[in-house]
Amino acid sequence: MRLAVFTVDCFVATPAVVRFIGRNHHDIALVVRSSPGRHRARRPLRKLYRTWRWSGGGLIAFLLADFVLFALLSLVIDGLAILFPKRLRAVSLSQACRRHAIPLISACDINHDSVIAALRASHAELAITYFFDQVLRGRLIAALPMKPINVHPGLLPAFRGIFPVFHQLADEPPRLGLTIHAIEDETLDTGPILARAEAEPPRCRSLLTAYKGLMDNSVELLELVLQDMASGNRAPQPQGPGRYYALPPRSSMKRLKRRGYRPYCLREMVDALWRLARIRRQSRRIPASRLASSSGR
Repeated sequence: MRLAVFTVDCFVATPAVVRFIGRNHHDIALVVRSSPGRHRARRPLRKLYRTWRWSGGGLIAFLLADFVLFALLSLVIDGLAILFPKRLRAVSLSQACRRHAIPLISACDINHDSVIAALRASHAELAITYFFDQVLRGRLIAALPMKPINVHPGLLPAFRGIFPVFHQLADEPPRLGLTIHAIEDETLDTGPILARAEAEPPRCRSLLTAYKGLMDNSVELLELVLQDMASGNRAPQPQGPGRYYALPPRSSMKRLKRRGYRPYCLREMVDALWRLARIRRQSRRIPASRLASSSGR
């Protein structure tokens, strides 16, 4: 099954996507990275002010760490990987695609004719939206032989919409989980459910690391879903009524702070990226003859 992966280059999603690419690169025909275009970048200060007014500075710190700080850290690690290629591998999405010779395109409008043409030229059969921030319209959905699937970091149908991890951890009692569902139309997070997985609230102290940990756990679940889809053993389950969430309000952010969660932790970010970059050396196997001679001494 030929795959196309739609994602956003950020700390929450990129490590999981890079790992998924490394494990399944023979089946991936195209990777599409969402990039903010001019029409999405109008009046950024006003948008930033509205976010601060509704959610407070904690969410802004989360977003800056997720995108800006991650870009800087991945740039440093990619540079070190060039200097020490036997010990480190690049962690950025672009380097992962280059390593496995997978075409990578950036799109400010996922439904543009050029993106649909690239999708058709890649002969992809199934598209996976992996922490994606754009809505797939009817023309793009119809351009694929199979309905796209979405990896949603929240338990559906209870936690539809954006920032589901924030709303799950702020719930009473705190919950955490992810859902993989089909995309049948332009409505958000309403398609038939292919798989759900609940998780314990994380031990980490940052919301950014909690988000990333949940996305990391999605790789194996996604691979299982793809295997069942290929063999015809996966029966989608329709969703019931649910609730949509938008930006977390200040009250939710204060509740998360009281529960010990901060927006991000630089040490946790560095540790996570360093573990992803390190190339583990296999231990050298000692011949049995040498073991016998050593034991006889």
